[in-house]
Amino acid sequence: MQKRPSSSAIAVIVGACLLFPTVFFVSGRAPLSSTIDPSWQLMLGFAVTHSLEFGRSIIFTYGPLGFLVAKYGLGDLESARIVGGLLLALAIVIAAARLISGVWWPFVALMFAWLIVGPGYDDITWQVFFFTMILVAAAVPSDASPSKATVTAAGAVLGLIGLVKVSFLFLAMPLVVSGSIVLAKKHVGSATAWVSSFVLAFVGGWVALGQDPAAILDYLRSSGEISSGYTGAMSLLPDKMVFVQVCLCTAATAIAGLALLRSKGTVIEKAHRTIVLFVVLGVTWKSAVVRADHYHIDSFLLLLPVLYFFAIKEFLIKGASVRMMAGSALTLAIVMAIAARASDYRPFKNARKVSNLYAESFQRLRNANTSVTPPLRDDVFRGLDNQTKRLVGRAPIDVFGYRQGAAMISGVNYEPRPVFQSYFAYTPLLQKKNLDYYLGSSRPSYVLFDIETIDGRFPTLDDASLLIHLIGSYEPVASSNGPLLLRPRVSGLPKPRLSSLGRVDLRFGQVVRLPILTSSRIVARVDMNLSITGRLVSLLWQAPPVRLRVKTADGRTGRYTFIPDMARSGFLLSPLVQRTSELYEPVSTHPNQALHNIQFVGRYASTLYREPVRLELFELIQ
Repeated sequence: MQKRPSSSAIAVIVGACLLFPTVFFVSGRAPLSSTIDPSWQLMLGFAVTHSLEFGRSIIFTYGPLGFLVAKYGLGDLESARIVGGLLLALAIVIAAARLISGVWWPFVALMFAWLIVGPGYDDITWQVFFFTMILVAAAVPSDASPSKATVTAAGAVLGLIGLVKVSFLFLAMPLVVSGSIVLAKKHVGSATAWVSSFVLAFVGGWVALGQDPAAILDYLRSSGEISSGYTGAMSLLPDKMVFVQVCLCTAATAIAGLALLRSKGTVIEKAHRTIVLFVVLGVTWKSAVVRADHYHIDSFLLLLPVLYFFAIKEFLIKGASVRMMAGSALTLAIVMAIAARASDYRPFKNARKVSNLYAESFQRLRNANTSVTPPLRDDVFRGLDNQTKRLVGRAPIDVFGYRQGAAMISGVNYEPRPVFQSYFAYTPLLQKKNLDYYLGSSRPSYVLFDIETIDGRFPTLDDASLLIHLIGSYEPVASSNGPLLLRPRVSGLPKPRLSSLGRVDLRFGQVVRLPILTSSRIVARVDMNLSITGRLVSLLWQAPPVRLRVKTADGRTGRYTFIPDMARSGFLLSPLVQRTSELYEPVSTHPNQALHNIQFVGRYASTLYREPVRLELFELIQ
């Protein structure tokens, strides 16, 4: 007689089918665009299909599986997106099943409903689900007696997630170490299976995706460099009221996390479970409050009820006292309510769209083998015009700025520099990698060039070293929908050089008058370092903001975001650039844009940064 599948197996399969549209409905299906976020998401799929090496040819915060969570795509990798979505939906449901195991059924239904309609089906969904998977998988070693198969599967999940985004890999590493210590106390074989499955899954996935095993260390080093500079360069202040609600939910979750020390198990098992919660909570908190826009804040808010549930689940199991269960349920409801309110009632809005979600997902599955490129929706910059495409032909081209999607959409021979979006080259090492690429034999024959930045930064801070090189070594030959098309200058011309104009040690708020140069540009190097207090603030929250105030020769003033690490290797300071074309026009044609004086300011900057700040000025001689 054939054995019938168990009810739990059926529940997992049904749950995976229900969750699949929510998890990866948007992967690669948004209308094409060449703006900032679509461009880096298009690059994730482009890198895989063009066999670019992560950590060498491409340096970013995402890994070879990052394309699975990108809602913008070029119509390729569709089968991989669907298969990956199904497998990950299955993994998430299994993780959710473990999370709610033994809990009274009303709370089971509540948490599963939250996972479906909480994140919804937009670009924050995958953040919530992946952190949930990490939370559950990392907690496996603290089970009373986990089987070797369960331990192996959990370790492999953590390894594969590290291929999606490097922060997931860095998050998983200490949890794997802590888990191996717990398992070693029980059975050395389980500890070996735990660590080896993590390593083999990561390395095996890396190789299967066409990556060179020797590039793994480069991937870790370069991604670590991006992560180390992220706080200083990408900080964005949150809405005050939302931030208060985030702090309340976080504090409640942290306090509840201490209850894990009272859960069942040995001291080391309880300690590991507590470490898992607080490490995941700490990393997701940092992710939310550094760049505190709705994308990062909402994903953290919608994850908090899951973390809180993980902390108090021992009090919601069958057989727990009614008083304890009622109190835990009430606090969980409060955390959910605050998270929903602070995220602008996203779960309730998503609940009304569930039927459309499933209908559109099934339509996508029916058309899985039909490569349909959605219409362009970017009214400002849709790609290269026909004249530019004919001029470039099949010669290699790079894009300076953040509209790399223009090259990918246009079908030209796009060969990106390692840190492919200029605003992400925010440390001296990252800037050097881009400059070395242009100084080597692989430099592009053409560059689509545009001065565009984010967060109100000083216009010429992004990829500053390469920008100075392009001014001296490339020249414009055409314009394409606004940006300039550059090509290398005729060989034999003298290379640009820097001539020192002096050095100033200044304090915050001090006005520094600049030399008057009528026919050349001024390059500045700034050595500005955090104090011990500033480092602590940056570690726990954001980098202390600094603003650069400028006054032009005609008396106009401006105030710009200043990123200290971007200015260490030197950046174009004067004259002030307002249009891209001005960089290739004689300085004398814009005398009023020469800077008369500058000033560094910031709230509590004198306390959070070391003084004096060193400013070196140079004349750029071309």
